[in-house]
Amino acid sequence: MSTQGRKMKVAIIGGGIGGLSLAAGLVKQAHVDVHVYESVSEYKDIGAGLALHMNATKAMDQIGPHIKKAYFERALTMAEEADEEMSTQVSIASGPNTGAVVAELGRAKGRKTVARSDLLAGLKALIPSHRLHFNKRLVSIRERPDDTIDITFKDGRKKHVDCLIAYDGVHSTVRTYLLGANHPATYPKNHDGWQIYRTMLPTDISAGVAVRGARSPDQTTTLPLRPGDFESYTPSAQAIVRLIALDTSFSWAISDHDPAPFYSRRRICLAGDAAHTSLPFAGQGAAQALEDAAVLTALFRELAPPSASTPPSPSRRSSASSSSSLSFSSDDEQALPSPDPGHLLPLLFQAYDHTRRPRSQKSRRDREGFRAVVRFRAGWVRG
Repeated sequence: MSTQGRKMKVAIIGGGIGGLSLAAGLVKQAHVDVHVYESVSEYKDIGAGLALHMNATKAMDQIGPHIKKAYFERALTMAEEADEEMSTQVSIASGPNTGAVVAELGRAKGRKTVARSDLLAGLKALIPSHRLHFNKRLVSIRERPDDTIDITFKDGRKKHVDCLIAYDGVHSTVRTYLLGANHPATYPKNHDGWQIYRTMLPTDISAGVAVRGARSPDQTTTLPLRPGDFESYTPSAQAIVRLIALDTSFSWAISDHDPAPFYSRRRICLAGDAAHTSLPFAGQGAAQALEDAAVLTALFRELAPPSASTPPSPSRRSSASSSSSLSFSSDDEQALPSPDPGHLLPLLFQAYDHTRRPRSQKSRRDREGFRAVVRFRAGWVRG
């Protein structure tokens, strides 16, 4: 089916931070008809606070200033002064090297943090309500001979689209479809048996230093808290243990994927956690999803039909300049046929894959180092 003379139908599966940011960028492009399909029935006030690093805020700006504005309107400055430099440090909580800083990341001025639910609310407000659909869990994908796509949801509803962008998370249906059920990188893995305990506490009892740690390098099971278990820990670490012990009911295992061999095929692509799930050791999960959205927004912008009201992009101006030696007589002059934008979608996604897969997978390798530090793995922590 040709997309000439009509808007391109883009389906984004997953309405998290990455999916909503991309949608908020694409709704500004007149040649795109974008819709977001989110599996939950409503957003809930859960999830960690996010401290987004500079690459994340730059990506927001590239998607559109309105994205960055939504973040800054809801974020809080972590330091007392806007120009104060801050970083995240990993230090040893017990033993002969107690207090030693073994890793540092994210050193920057003016660092801000935002509640995930607040950022989602801000991004949601940027998208017309008729383009955001809740309770839409994807169950099947069918690619037609003309490369367009039929998608079916659990409620039986079907949609016919020109392309599909998957921001559907660590348990991605689209990733399983693209890689296949038997591919070793399809399903998430918890190689080290990580378990996250998270709760919300009043600041009057929780204000202080946030500390993560492990009791020993070979700890792989959950142990009950007993008097004396953590008596050798620093006071700040003991305070965190006491706070966690108040409520251990809200916990979950965390996982990541082995690297995927590709992020796109024909008119389907993976983004965010569906492409490169992140363990929370380097503060880059949301940032990488935003970088994906920034690249995709820029690429879709290149598919806009030429318009008198829309100045050509730098790449188009360059192309026009290189063709300026061509001339036609007034009798023979005709507009050169432009390619069907839909036929360019596979090339667009290949460009996305070429740009984002190496960088996002490098970010994953960097997180392996931080994970080893946090777990006190031999060879990473000396002393």
